[in-house]
Amino acid sequence: MHCDPLLPQTDEHDESQEVTNLWLRFPVCSDPAGLQVFIDFCLPEGNDAGALSEAEMYRLYCHVLLQQIPAEGLKETAESLDEMRDFYAAAPVNQNAIAPESKTVEARLGQVFVRPVFPITDEE
Repeated sequence: MHCDPLLPQTDEHDESQEVTNLWLRFPVCSDPAGLQVFIDFCLPEGNDAGALSEAEMYRLYCHVLLQQIPAEGLKETAESLDEMRDFYAAAPVNQNAIAPESKTVEARLGQVFVRPVFPITDEE
């Protein structure tokens, strides 16, 4: 599935056509001359938020958070994100993160040992 190239919010949209996709639009900026910049996301027909992966949900959430940061904090935010991107891009792949295939091991119960008691005294 893919999203229609025209957004329902544009003047080019034909009202007689049924809109079957869910569009999420995040405004980035606008100016008095009429420039408007948006980030748009489309969830194709039959898709819902439950179909998004956890990583995709966090990415969308980050866009929402970014929209709420005041202008004076954007430079610092960009620098922090840039450092985080570099950190994760350079991170080695942990081969131990993937659990090995489980194996069955035959075992039998052996002799039981009781741990000796060691008294603990208060030293003053």
